[in-house]
Amino acid sequence: MAGCPAGVLCAVAPECGSLLWIVALEETWFYDLSLAFAPKGEYVAAGGREAVHLVEPASGALIREVPLNSDSVYSLVHTGGGQHLVAGCGNGFLHPVAPESGDILRSMHLHSGAILSLARARTGQGLVAGCETGSLPLMASTSGAIRPSDPLA
Repeated sequence: MAGCPAGVLCAVAPECGSLLWIVALEETWFYDLSLAFAPKGEYVAAGGREAVHLVEPASGALIREVPLNSDSVYSLVHTGGGQHLVAGCGNGFLHPVAPESGDILRSMHLHSGAILSLARARTGQGLVAGCETGSLPLMASTSGAIRPSDPLA
């Protein structure tokens, strides 16, 4: 799946590179686009300017908008077996949200620069954030609850 600032999502078959579908979304949704499929494929989370948009993958219909009142969403990852979606923002904030309800579970100021990437441990019990300054803060995640740990760099 790929996105662009013009608000277009494209699905491509990884094995052959064939275009599967294209969905044109509302242009104003997107700025710094990040994407994450729900673990069971029920939605695509698309990071935009101050919000995360949950989109139905087959039609591109908006399921829910989760306003973050933060900076642009640069990174997205699921934790807690898909129960939580974590958004990393350009202002260094991390926002775990409940995708089912759209509730923001908490907001944490993790870093002074942008959180450019998030990766989940295979066990689902930890996150690493790639930050603008090159540091890699590590977070422990137990049942979807996230707490900052010692930075790796």
